[in-house]
Amino acid sequence: MDCKKNFKLVFSKYLSMNIFLIISYLSLFIWLYLLLLHGRSSILGGYFFWSNNIIFEKLFKTKKLTINGRICVIIPARNEEKTILKTLFSIKDQGYKNLEIIVINDNSSDQTAVIVNDFKKDFKKITLINGKKLPRNWAGKTWALKQAVDYANKKKFTYYMFVDSDIIVKKGLLINIVSFIQEKNYLMVSLMAKLNCHSNWEKFLIP
Repeated sequence: MDCKKNFKLVFSKYLSMNIFLIISYLSLFIWLYLLLLHGRSSILGGYFFWSNNIIFEKLFKTKKLTINGRICVIIPARNEEKTILKTLFSIKDQGYKNLEIIVINDNSSDQTAVIVNDFKKDFKKITLINGKKLPRNWAGKTWALKQAVDYANKKKFTYYMFVDSDIIVKKGLLINIVSFIQEKNYLMVSLMAKLNCHSNWEKFLIP
């Protein structure tokens, strides 16, 4: 009886160790696959997965389609007097005629609203909405965007573009995105802005 108990105990420990090793090797294999293989276009085809160097303009191969829809660019802004003018001009320079801009002034205490109103001299199709006080259980930016969308929905736009007030939109990007959406029959495309990185640590850690 003692031999059988000892055998069962040893076998149980051996089995437990093997299961632990199998799980460990399986986890290692999965992580190696994700880090080295998954989404690598040069090996398996398709888009990169872990890469932070996916540039939309380089992936974009669609022929520019005829775009007649109305585009509304919505910009939430709170104390953005130092950056918003560059953003507005970059959108104006897209060269698309059927485009309007809505800036939702999220209770700014600086000259953001004044700058937006002055911009009307260069671009007439811009609306400045002064945001209401933040209600309970709402996040600031989300509440600002909701107010802008509620206003825009009355005008029946074909496309919405949401962009922060410190982003410079490269010329032609807006038309390429809409063409991409039409060709792929997508409902939404989300892009990440290229961040300004100066130090080596920023360049290493920030995509």
